Amino acid sequence: MDFHDLEVSVRLTRGKGAARRLRRAELAPGVIYGKNAAVQPVTLVPSVLVKALAGPLRVNTPLNIIVNDPVTKKKSAVLAIVKDHQYDPITRELLHVDFLAIDENQHIEVTVPIIKTGRSIGEQMGGILRMVRRNVKVSCTPHNIPESIIIDASQLKNNITLHVSEVDMPEGVTINLPPNKAILTISAISNDDDKAEDVKK
Repeated sequence: MDFHDLEVSVRLTRGKGAARRLRRAELAPGVIYGKNAAVQPVTLVPSVLVKALAGPLRVNTPLNIIVNDPVTKKKSAVLAIVKDHQYDPITRELLHVDFLAIDENQHIEVTVPIIKTGRSIGEQMGGILRMVRRNVKVSCTPHNIPESIIIDASQLKNNITLHVSEVDMPEGVTINLPPNKAILTISAISNDDDKAEDVKK
């Protein structure tokens, strides 16, 4: 996987007033942090970040962040992912973004969606399929981050529960949940339910 480049600048000013001035200049404040690194305040162009995250991994996209220091005129690079971001609820303006520095050879935790494909046998027989979880946290290296976890439900019958241990996972990716946790269930409609529907009619 080729990591997407993102250029940022060292942020020299702090505080709410400075943040407002940045936003008026169509910039946004942020920080880069990690286990073995000091917190680095930065500024960035929101539209550039949006473009960098426009690929299939979206917010889970690993970013090769190029940090420009306006004082020393030097550049440094750090691999990171977006850990948190805040938007104005009305204007949708990017208010702040947190980047977590990562190691390309170490496992990280990201949240990915669960995508169900196929209409199950149970549903074809009148059953009800319920997604217990629509996304899960997984552990993998930055090179192995999946776009989603695909579950083919076409062969699933009524009155079953699909557990974490039964999900086919991409190589090098594990779900950070106990094996007995439910992902989806398919329940048959009972005769009592049918009678209740008839009464309503």
